[in-house]
Amino acid sequence: METPRCPGQNLRFWKPEDIFEVACPACGRAIEFFKDDAFRPCTCGVRVRNPRKDMGCAEWCKSANECLDVKAADAGTADDDDGSTRTLSTQDSAFCIHKENLAMSDARARLASKKLMLSDGAWGTQLQQRGLKPGQEPDSWNLDNPGPVKEVASAYVGAGSDVILTNTFGASRIQLSRHGQESRTADINTAGVQISKQAAGAKAAVFASIGPCGKMMMMGEVSADEVLAAFAEQANAIKAGGADGIVVETMTDLAEAELAVKAAVATGLPVVASFTFDSGPDHTRTMMGVTPEQVVEKLGPLGVAVVGANCGIGIDNYITVAGKYRAAWKGPVWIKANAGQPVMVDGKATYTMKPEVFAEQALKLVDAGATIVGGCCGTSPAFIAALKKRFTAAGLFKA
Repeated sequence: METPRCPGQNLRFWKPEDIFEVACPACGRAIEFFKDDAFRPCTCGVRVRNPRKDMGCAEWCKSANECLDVKAADAGTADDDDGSTRTLSTQDSAFCIHKENLAMSDARARLASKKLMLSDGAWGTQLQQRGLKPGQEPDSWNLDNPGPVKEVASAYVGAGSDVILTNTFGASRIQLSRHGQESRTADINTAGVQISKQAAGAKAAVFASIGPCGKMMMMGEVSADEVLAAFAEQANAIKAGGADGIVVETMTDLAEAELAVKAAVATGLPVVASFTFDSGPDHTRTMMGVTPEQVVEKLGPLGVAVVGANCGIGIDNYITVAGKYRAAWKGPVWIKANAGQPVMVDGKATYTMKPEVFAEQALKLVDAGATIVGGCCGTSPAFIAALKKRFTAAGLFKA
């Protein structure tokens, strides 16, 4: 561990409270900070920001040793939240060409803080309630029918989500080719991010969804090079849309996840690696035999900021999974569990767990080590609202 820089030659002026540790958002390593440090380098290559240091855009750029280059022609006025109008200077963060770096640093600092946050719930069923037909490709709605997509995103923001996803789960070129939509890959992903960003405003971060490619490399259906190229294309389009981060989710195969994570990390955005655990004697392995410990061991060194789980066989099982992640990983843990398992009601698969029951069980997720909690299949904005209410009552959120 590096020795923190001394603010002067006389060591007797140091105080214990002047030195503290911050977890690297990429690898989880503890980085020692002196109170006046703006940044400290981690051995994984990430420059970690001091979360205790409140810096404006101009100071941020200078501290980061970046070029402070702003566009004077863009300066003007802006409406504040209270309805007043303020004059913008060329030092305003809105006009700094490094504002993407600033936003990314803020997203990483938020994750590194390990403060409890709420994600969103299911998207597919919400779109179906708004007219998506069974078997219809949902991602193209970002271009062809964006209104309902924004409604879903807005509903989760209104319910209390701190992080929302995007309607891009199946928007890789490989997946879209099944529906003849591959030529619109970049546009679908960029639009999906922009829709969620519009809904989120300043109330929530947007982490764009990347799901499995839908073909198996081990069966020779697709090559690793093709998969990596498809994920890279999707990840770059997501970044172009202005996403705050990327969620590589519902993974079962470690080899495929590694390719998706590599493509996502290459964008410079914070990356969540989320797997589906529903197999093995205690249901803590993926269908391909992957364990939480293996996820950490393999993907941690690649630069993921968060590890986690989604989908699966219900929230009870993910309490155990969250504990396994926490034992192996120092960074944030992401859990989006299903609302139990579906039962057939009038010929339709139906999730019967109530939001309040889900929220009560979610307290155990937090106790086990989860720091970002949401829902997957069978959940809705009502579930996120129930989580917000229950966590607030338990003192986990401010009333």
